[in-house]
Amino acid sequence: MCLLSENCVLFSIAIPAKKVDKNALGRWLRNVPLSKKLYFTVVVVTVLIMVELFSLWFAVRNLSAVRSYVTGESHWSKAQKDGVFYLREYATYRNPNDLKRFDERIRVVLGDKKARLELEKSAPNFKIAEEGFREGLNHPDDIPGLIRLFRQFRELYYIDKIVQYWADTDPLIDELLVMRNQLEIAVQGGEDDKSLQAMAKKLNEINAELTLKSNAFNATLGEASRWVEQLVTRILLILTLTVELTGVLITVSVSRAIERGIRKLLKATKEVSSGNYRARVDVESKDEIGQLGEHFNEMTQTIEGQIHALEQANRNILQQKERAEASEQIKQQFLANMSHEIRTPMNGIIGFARLLNESPLNSEQREYLQAIIRSGDNLMVIINDILDFSKLESGKVTFENIPFSLPDLVHNTAKLLENKAEEQGNKLSVNIDPKIPNHLSGDPVRLSQILLNLLSNAVKFTDNGSIELGVQFISQNKRQTQIHFFVKDTGIGISAHQIHHIFESFRQATSDTSRLYGGTGLGLSIVKQLVDGQQGTIWVESTPGVGSTFHFSMPFDRVISQESPDTEPETAHPVAHSHQTDIKILVAEDNRINQLLISKVLSKQGFKVEVVENGKEVITALEREVYDLIIMDLQMPEMDGYETTRYIRSMTSNARYTPIIAMSAHVFSGEWERCSAMGMNEFVSKPFDPEELRTKIIQLIHPVMS
Repeated sequence: MCLLSENCVLFSIAIPAKKVDKNALGRWLRNVPLSKKLYFTVVVVTVLIMVELFSLWFAVRNLSAVRSYVTGESHWSKAQKDGVFYLREYATYRNPNDLKRFDERIRVVLGDKKARLELEKSAPNFKIAEEGFREGLNHPDDIPGLIRLFRQFRELYYIDKIVQYWADTDPLIDELLVMRNQLEIAVQGGEDDKSLQAMAKKLNEINAELTLKSNAFNATLGEASRWVEQLVTRILLILTLTVELTGVLITVSVSRAIERGIRKLLKATKEVSSGNYRARVDVESKDEIGQLGEHFNEMTQTIEGQIHALEQANRNILQQKERAEASEQIKQQFLANMSHEIRTPMNGIIGFARLLNESPLNSEQREYLQAIIRSGDNLMVIINDILDFSKLESGKVTFENIPFSLPDLVHNTAKLLENKAEEQGNKLSVNIDPKIPNHLSGDPVRLSQILLNLLSNAVKFTDNGSIELGVQFISQNKRQTQIHFFVKDTGIGISAHQIHHIFESFRQATSDTSRLYGGTGLGLSIVKQLVDGQQGTIWVESTPGVGSTFHFSMPFDRVISQESPDTEPETAHPVAHSHQTDIKILVAEDNRINQLLISKVLSKQGFKVEVVENGKEVITALEREVYDLIIMDLQMPEMDGYETTRYIRSMTSNARYTPIIAMSAHVFSGEWERCSAMGMNEFVSKPFDPEELRTKIIQLIHPVMS
C-alpha cells in the first residue's frame, strides 16, 4: 500500500525474473486476429481514460475541499482578530454593542473548534461537525468536502501540522473568553481606567500571540495546498502519459503488422497488374491480413490457370479466325471471278439483244427477243442480289455522304420501272411532300437501290393494279432532316405469319413465290441491311389479297449551300465539239464479243471508235494519235486498266488529260474508289446501259451538250 507523505512513492511494480520465449510470444501475437487486437487496444485505452477521469474527478473534489479550508481559514482568522478588536474597544469606550460584536465573532471561532473536536473522535457525529462548520460561516456546499478531507487525510504530515496549529489557538481563545467576562464585570462594577487599560494591554498580548499562530496556520495551509496541487498534477501527468504511451505502443504495433501485410499485398498486386500472375504473398500470420494473403495467393493461382486456358482458347480462336478469313477471302475472290466471268458474257448477250431489238424484226421475232432481254435482266437482278448480299454480310459496304436532289432521284428511279409496270397493267404514281428540301446529303446510290428493290417487288407481285411511291417530311433540326418513304401496292399481299420473317435472308412469302415470280429471297434482306446501316427503320403493313405497304424512314444531312449537288468537279480538260461524230473514242477491251458490242453501240450513237486489246496498245495508240475519251476495261492481259491509267496520268504530253471511263464486270465495294484514286473519271459496270454510257461520255467531253 502506498502511504501519501512528503516522500511518497506513487507506483511500485514487481516483475518476477523469468525467461520469456520472445519468438513464441511474437508468433502468438502475429496470429491474434486484428479485430481482437483492435478491441484490446480500445479496451485498454478506455480503462486508462476512465482511471484518468476518476483521478481528475478525485483531484478536483479534493482541491475544492482545500479551497474550502482556505476560505474557512480566512473567516476563522478574521473572526479572531475582529473579536480581539471589539473586546479592546469595549475596554476603552465601554460600549455594550462592542461586547455583542465580540460574541458574534467569537461564535465563528468556537463553531470551527466544535467541528474539529467532533471530527477528532473515533466515531464522530457528523451532524455536530456540520453544525460547527456552519457556525464557522463555511458555505453549506463546502462542508461535506471539509469533513471528507479532514477524515481521509488527517494522518498526513501537512494536515496534521495544520490541525496542530489550529488546536494551539484553543488556550488563547479560552483566555479571550475569560478576559471577556472580566471586562464585562469590571465595566459594570465601575472600575477605574487604569485597571481597564491593564486588561486592554493583556488583550494586545493575546492578539499578538494569536497573530503568530494564525500566520503559522496560514503558511502551513499554503504549503499543504501547493503539495496537494503538485501531487494531483503528477498523478494526472503520469496517467496521461500512461494512456498516451499505451495507446501509441499498441497502435504502432497493430499498424506495423497491418502495414507490413499490406505492403506485401501491394507488391504482389503490382506484379500481377504488370502481367506476372505467378506472384505470391509470403504469409507470416494467420490474422485477417494473413488470411487475405492466402486468399490472394489462391486467387492468383486461379487466375493463372484461367489465363492459361484463355491463352489456349485465344490461340484456337485465332486459328479459327485465320481459317475463316482465308475462307472469306477465297469466297470473295470466287465471287469476284464469278462476277467477272458471268457479267462479261451477259454484257454481250444483253447488249446485242438490245441492238437487235432496235433493228427491223417481225412480231414473232421481237417477242422472242424481248423474252431474251427480260430473262437477261432477271438474271442480272439475281446476280446483283447475290453480290450485294455477300458484300453486306462481309461488312464491306460503305455509305457515301454527298449532296443530291432527293425529288430528282425519286422521279428518276420511278421512271426506270414505268415501262415494266405498264406491261403488267399497273399504274405507277409518285407523291412527294412539298416540304421536302430540294437538296439533302446522303448516299443517293444506296437510296436508289432501296427504292428500286421495293418498287420492283411491288411491280412483280401486282397485276392490273396501282403502285404508289410516297415521300413525306417528318422533322428537321439544325443538322438533319428525317424523311419517311413508302411503297404501296394492290398486289397479292403477305400473310400475318410470314410478315415477321419477310426481311430474313432467302425467305419469301410462300413456297410458291419463287416458282411463280422468281427471285432469290435476298432483296428485302438487302434493303433492311441498307436501311439499318444508315440509321433508318423499315417495317411493312400487309393484307393478303388487298396489298402491301413497305415503309422506311431515314435521316439525311442538311445542305446549307444552294449550289447544285449534281455538279461534279472536272478532273480533265474538256474538249469542245459541236457534233458527236467529231468525238473520237479509244476502247481498251480484250474480249472479242465485248469489243464488237461496244463498237456497235458507240458507232450507232455517232461516235468514232478505235478498239485495242490491252494497256500497251492503249499507250501506243495515244503516242501516235489524239483521242477525246478512253473506255478502259480493268482486267486485260499484258497491262491491266489500273496500270495503264497510272501510266497515262504520268505522261508529259496532253494525252495525260484524256478523260477515262472505267468499265468492268467487277462491282465489289471500293472498286470505284480505287479507280478514282488511279485517275479515272467515271465508272460503268457490265452489262452496261448504252444510254448511261452515252450520257457519261457527253458529260466528260462537253458538259454543255449534256
